[in-house]
Amino acid sequence: MRFSTLAVAGFTFLAASAFGQTTHTWTGLVNNQWGTAGNWNTNLVPVTGDSLVIASGATTTINNLVGVSLQSVTMAPNTAATIFQGSPIVLLSGGTIVDSAGFDVDYLSTGVTLNGPATITANSGNALIIDTPITGTGDVTFSTPGAIIFGSSVVHTYVGATTISGINYVHTYEGRFPTASPITLNSNLFIYGVSQSLGSLAGSGTLWSDGPVSVGSNNTTTTFSGIFKDDLGPAALLKMGTGTMTLSGANIYTGQTQVVSGRLNVNGTTVSPTVVESGATLGGTGTINNTVQVNSGGTLAPGVSPGTLTTGALTFNAGSTYAVELNGTAAGQFDRVVSTGAVNLGGATLAVSSSFTPALGTTFAIVQGLSVTGTFAAITAPPGLSLVAQYGSNSVTLLVAAAPSAPAIGTAVPGNGQATVSFTPGADNGSPITSFTATCGAFSASGPTSPITVPGLTNGTPYTCTVFATNAAGNGAASAASASVTPFTNPAAPSITSATPGNAQVTIVFTPPTANGSPILDYTANCGGTTATAATSPITVTGLANGTAYTCTVLARNAAGNGPASGPSASVTPFTIPGAPTITAVTPSVGSLAVAFSAAAPNGSAVTGYTANCGGITATGAASPLTVAGLVNGTPYTCTVFATNGAGNGPSSAPSAPTAPLINSFSAASATGSGTITASFTGGGAGCSYSVNQFIPVSGHAASPPNGSAPGATTFPHGLFDFRLIGCTPGSAITMTVTYPTALPAGTVYWKYGPTPSNTAPHWYTLPATIAGSTATFTITDGQQGDDDLVANGVIVDQGGPGVPGAPGTVTAVPTLSEWMLMLLALVMLVSAGVQRRASLRL
Repeated sequence: MRFSTLAVAGFTFLAASAFGQTTHTWTGLVNNQWGTAGNWNTNLVPVTGDSLVIASGATTTINNLVGVSLQSVTMAPNTAATIFQGSPIVLLSGGTIVDSAGFDVDYLSTGVTLNGPATITANSGNALIIDTPITGTGDVTFSTPGAIIFGSSVVHTYVGATTISGINYVHTYEGRFPTASPITLNSNLFIYGVSQSLGSLAGSGTLWSDGPVSVGSNNTTTTFSGIFKDDLGPAALLKMGTGTMTLSGANIYTGQTQVVSGRLNVNGTTVSPTVVESGATLGGTGTINNTVQVNSGGTLAPGVSPGTLTTGALTFNAGSTYAVELNGTAAGQFDRVVSTGAVNLGGATLAVSSSFTPALGTTFAIVQGLSVTGTFAAITAPPGLSLVAQYGSNSVTLLVAAAPSAPAIGTAVPGNGQATVSFTPGADNGSPITSFTATCGAFSASGPTSPITVPGLTNGTPYTCTVFATNAAGNGAASAASASVTPFTNPAAPSITSATPGNAQVTIVFTPPTANGSPILDYTANCGGTTATAATSPITVTGLANGTAYTCTVLARNAAGNGPASGPSASVTPFTIPGAPTITAVTPSVGSLAVAFSAAAPNGSAVTGYTANCGGITATGAASPLTVAGLVNGTPYTCTVFATNGAGNGPSSAPSAPTAPLINSFSAASATGSGTITASFTGGGAGCSYSVNQFIPVSGHAASPPNGSAPGATTFPHGLFDFRLIGCTPGSAITMTVTYPTALPAGTVYWKYGPTPSNTAPHWYTLPATIAGSTATFTITDGQQGDDDLVANGVIVDQGGPGVPGAPGTVTAVPTLSEWMLMLLALVMLVSAGVQRRASLRL
């Protein structure tokens, strides 16, 4: 509510003058002006140092004193409201204003100017309304046996401390204390209607508010042990300034507590949701029965020295700080926060200070809650103190632990693109080792124990490896470096450049592959399952089958084992010189032999030709038979054949049985000495040849006809030609041409001695022949007349020669056929027995 303000004269208390202090009591006989002497019982105008008493019955008085500083102004008891108006009351140092007017409402509407400490008192039953500003310099004590009320929108500007005491209250009623004035509240203070800024707040009284109250702008440190309550609405507290404010009472305001700057210690209790802003700190050993949020830059520091702060749900935002002080290991010797709700660490920084050096392995339970989520983003601690936060489901324990000692390096064993590193762990330094990390060059791998395999290495590149351990305190120092180790694996596949066939073998030329970190020990070539090993290229694989096609591969071997095989070579077929042919037949011809044979084994390379050799005379050709020409007819030859292929000449065949070329022409001296006779024939088939050819006399030779059997009066100037043809085609005919050394006389006929189809007993008869000059030509068919065996068996036997009539001992004329035949018949009968015997011997 707001009281009506009436114009009331103000009056001024002045300091004592050089003539002493005068107390003036108001009579109001003249008017309501303080500067009128007749209004005072002293009939004097008040001067500096005087005291004024406004007597009973005065209502509105006006201070019109100029340049007067008063010692005190008292409203004497009365039943009416007392109102001071006019100029501000100027008080001397130690001055007072006392409202003792009685059970009413009095108004101080003049304003007050301070010149030092002053006390304004409302006695019991009174309500003093101050609706004009208090200015000047000096500490002000508001004494409240009664009530002191600031008028609407009054803003006091005095410079000095404010003390509120008594059993009643001060009510600002939208008025404001000076923003920097330290407030000591040992009574009741009601602040409502406007936000209020207090330089600081101390005391044991009760603060009521329905809005935000800012405290601490004067940067001083105070303790308020009283109670902060809601009034008509929720009250809120804003901690300002760099000083520390401690709330040690049972505060029950429900608006927000915002720690904007400086430090707020809650050593009592609050029920206010609390926010800590950047640059501000919340601490204490009391209880905040509501949520606490620490924003980025803000700090939660439980305790005053080490202690425990209890909160509701607690949230740290990223960038905030949880400050913990360690003074010992026992309960109460280190800071901790206990939350009755959930705790979210939110990536805050844990800042630890310590007045002692705890032993490794020491633990401090610094956070307790219904649940704990999140972690601290970082932990800061004094030099030499290594700390680790251990997170549980509902707690955080601070562990004194250093990073592990360096492991002792063992062996580093190379593998395929990797090294396996063995080591002995070092000391864990208060926190169990959680992992080890092995590093080889730029590559690392982690594991829970030794050994650790580091992959990703380059085969063939040497590495040294180190190991470090990790525990909750971080990474420890690295071990000494291992001996140099070079990862390796099986070699790559060689590249075949050529595969060259040979005799039951293939020679493979290849390009060596990448060794992949380990020297190549040897290479193995494989051709169809047959292998050969050598230290370098080329490799010859033996034991292959000539004529069989092979594809070959090569693989390399190093300490890791065999590498992959190369791609297969082009198909290659081993070969050698061909085998020996087998002669199946040698067929003579005139002046040549036809050698037939079975094909030689090619031995992997196609036979390009054959060579037949008969007595040093050769013939070549692609296949059987081969005809060797230029031979001497009738001379026996043994023949061989060899084959030729890409590898060269093969071995010769076994020699054939001796075979002579066919004789179809024969020359020799006549049996009579008449000269050389040549007898040649044609026909009879390809194999027809002389087996007997000789010029014999008509008698006296073992082959001659019986002595005396020759036809009478016929001479044989050249004797007879005795021959035998073999190998002729059965039933074939031959034509014989006999050339004599001289021309045959006219009338010469060709006589023959032997059987005829009509007379199988040997006898002389003429053979049809053509005689011209020195040549006699006749034809004989195998098995017919002229062939003495009279069988068509491929053998033609003949004996005969040209007979010249009229010579001694020969028949020169045959007068008549019947006479001739009679003579011949008689002759045949006389000698038939002897001739028959001789002819049998010749056959």
